[in-house]
Amino acid sequence: MFSSLARSVLINNYAKSIQRNLYWVKKTKDCSYIGLQKDTIYVYEGIYNIEFPKYKTILQGDVLFSVDSNTVLDKNIRSNNDYYVLETNKGAIKNINLNPEEKEKNWIIKVKEVGNSEEYNIFLDRNQYATDEEKRHKINELFDTKQKYTPYTYYYNNSSNHDKQFHHANVNENDLIQYIIGNH
Repeated sequence: MFSSLARSVLINNYAKSIQRNLYWVKKTKDCSYIGLQKDTIYVYEGIYNIEFPKYKTILQGDVLFSVDSNTVLDKNIRSNNDYYVLETNKGAIKNINLNPEEKEKNWIIKVKEVGNSEEYNIFLDRNQYATDEEKRHKINELFDTKQKYTPYTYYYNNSSNHDKQFHHANVNENDLIQYIIGNH
């Protein structure tokens, strides 16, 4: 019994000391994918459940996701960066214990790295004492596409079939410029 308790304490302290190495990050042009390292699965002695984040914004030090295992280890995997969550992979639990570093299938969350946003960095420079709530609000404002206001809508006439009109909501000025040039 003592050896099991000692092992748990040792592994728990080890896991906390290497927190930045508990998960891998696969970066692409537009986003990043986060999953668990093989060593993390070993330390946790296998994982049988993943609890995904409840909110879209994750600040540095917040819980990225939680894992359930048969050990007494802290189940929270904490973030080393500020992120905006784009998607979660509920299917990752199927193969995570077999090959956790298969980055195409076993990613847990898909995120946008907030630190890469120039506008967010300017906000932090101007508001050095911003509260976590203010930071979360700014991240949501920058990355939540549902909150974006589209100031205009245009109709694109298909040249091959004049009876049909296709409705397009503009997402940037370039769309409007192309529409004007193409239809005048």
